This record gives sequence, C-alpha cells and structure tokens, in this order.
Amino acid sequence: QLDIETLVSGRRRPIVLGQVGVRCRHCSHIQPKSRKKGNSYYPSRLESIYQAAQNICSSHLCDSCQHVDQWARSRLLEYQTTKTRKGYGGKNYWAQAAQVLGIVQTENHGLRYTIENETAVDEESGEANEQDV
Repeated sequence: QLDIETLVSGRRRPIVLGQVGVRCRHCSHIQPKSRKKGNSYYPSRLESIYQAAQNICSSHLCDSCQHVDQWARSRLLEYQTTKTRKGYGGKNYWAQAAQVLGIVQTENHGLRYTIENETAVDEESGEANEQDV
C-alpha cells in the first residue's frame, strides 16, 4: 500500500494494489521515500522478474543500501566477479518458478498471484474481489 501511495519518478505505469513486485528485504521496513534508489521493482512481465532481481543486486544491494550487512555485500560482490554462474538459471527459469508459485502476467495490472481462496483482481477495473480464483 505504501508503494502505491509514494510517487516515484521513472515508472512507466503506476503500481496497483495486489501487484507482485521484487524488493530489498534489508530496507523494506523503512518508509518508501527514505529508501535508496532501486530498492523495488514491479515488473509487468514474467520474463522481467530475473532482470528486476539483477538490477536490485547489482546497484541497490551492492552499492547503495545502507542496511545490507558487510558479509552479505561482500558475498554479492564476490558472486558478481565470478565468471561461472551454474545452477541459477536465467529469465526463463525465474519466469517458470514464478508461475509455479502462482504468479500470472495480466494485461493491464502487472503480475498477480492467483492462488485458491486469495483475493482476485478484476482485470477491467483493478478492484479486488474476495473469491476463489
């Protein structure tokens, strides 16, 4: 809810209630306006989840977030310099993993969860409706 209410420049589309995003777990407890740049992304396509995670890692976590402990930051920086990155998949792997978790791509409201007995969002209005999905 706070992300929706916070105006952030650089977004192509506004964030809507119920939209799935990727955020920094280290500074998520801070008010959105006080967080450093690149702390959260709300991709509109499943294939964009991987890039969103890469963006958070390479800029926010490794550089600007003041809440990442030094051990985690040094491990991330070490990982970035490693040439071989076996076993972590690419954008297709991340998109498929999101689908397994119940995340779907919608036409007008970004990525959404569609798990049984959760809140469904009407595609036309973007309004939340309590129902089985």
